[in-house]
Amino acid sequence: MHVAPDSGSYFPYSKYNYLGQTRRYDAATALAPDGVTLYEDTVLGDCFKLHATAYAPLTNMFIDVAGNATTRSVQAYFHGGAANPLAPPGAEINWDVWVGLSKAVPTAPAYEVSWAHDCVPAFEVYIGKQRIYGYTSTGYHPLNNIWYCLGGLGRIISGSPSTGPII
Repeated sequence: MHVAPDSGSYFPYSKYNYLGQTRRYDAATALAPDGVTLYEDTVLGDCFKLHATAYAPLTNMFIDVAGNATTRSVQAYFHGGAANPLAPPGAEINWDVWVGLSKAVPTAPAYEVSWAHDCVPAFEVYIGKQRIYGYTSTGYHPLNNIWYCLGGLGRIISGSPSTGPII
């Protein structure tokens, strides 16, 4: 998404928000001897190497944007949830992220970000190439249990919004 604080507007790049593909591999035949590389083949559904691919549905992913040309600011609210289409049904990854951009001082554009999301997976927010928020589940949550996290018991919630200059 491209936001324009000067005019209080935005331009969406894609309805799909660059949603990645989920892949399921066969544990016995897909893992290379190095223990990291995954072998793939072109035949899906055969329980050999790459077994299945899918994309999460977009029906529960939203972006609400509001802007004000007078104050030269724009706010975006990213919220929703997604389930892995190749995993058993049940738990969903959920997020609520608020990002504000201001050019009230034209020579010093600034951001404000606050969040609430599940404790897995990792989450990041970027403005251009500048990372303004990052969370790694293995480094921050003591229980690090996927069902605990996706069951809503391990929500990561910001206290005060994080703020800073846009570099």
